[in-house]
Amino acid sequence: MTVQSVTVRPARTGYLELADTRLYYRDWGEESARHTLLLLHGNGESWRCFARQVGPFSEAGYRVIALDSRGHGSSGRGTLPMTPQQLAADTLDALTLLGIPKAVPVGFSDGGNIALLMGILRPAAVEALVAAGPNLVPAGAKLTAQLPCELLYPPLRLLGKKLPAAALRADILGLMVDQPQIPFEALRSLRRPALILGGGRDMIRPGHLCHIAGALPMGRLSILPEASHFVFHAPWAQETNRRVLDFLQKELR
Repeated sequence: MTVQSVTVRPARTGYLELADTRLYYRDWGEESARHTLLLLHGNGESWRCFARQVGPFSEAGYRVIALDSRGHGSSGRGTLPMTPQQLAADTLDALTLLGIPKAVPVGFSDGGNIALLMGILRPAAVEALVAAGPNLVPAGAKLTAQLPCELLYPPLRLLGKKLPAAALRADILGLMVDQPQIPFEALRSLRRPALILGGGRDMIRPGHLCHIAGALPMGRLSILPEASHFVFHAPWAQETNRRVLDFLQKELR
């Protein structure tokens, strides 16, 4: 999939040093902005999947930070387990290192799972959240999307015993095969405004997205009827951006 280049120059870029690795980030906008949006990419991606969001979000007055998750993009793999819970903990540590007490995670796919987990693990760090195409369990994805992952995972894990690149790919794919495992009941403690986005042709089951939004005390479901899973990409990015910005304008004070 072709990703549009980002034309807005970041104010800051660099690495955040965690206990066992470092995470790459890009930071647009003013540090004095009232609200910070934290962009969290999907499985196997990097911050570049939000090429069409950085400009509109920063021009709307938000400080925008995009982070490469552990083992993705320019971030290191480290030695800790590759689980959604660990990626969420990494992201919360990143906020602390950046001196940001609270933010609005805007997550796509696996990044949406991380956004939800951030709110569960540390509610005070989350003002509101946006999760596009999240799933709480692997079965939340349609079989047509899940089956190829299930078939590819065992040989990758075997190859990974000898090839580091295959081991990393298996770790990343495992986020879709073995994970996530987030109880619906845990969402009921997440009392923050939450926008759950999806496409009418999403790889995540529509009923699953509906259940997630319904389990959140302040959840709202928004479906783009003609869109696939990739609502932040063309040709749906403009409409997705509008829905996200409308949600934030109504919910943030």
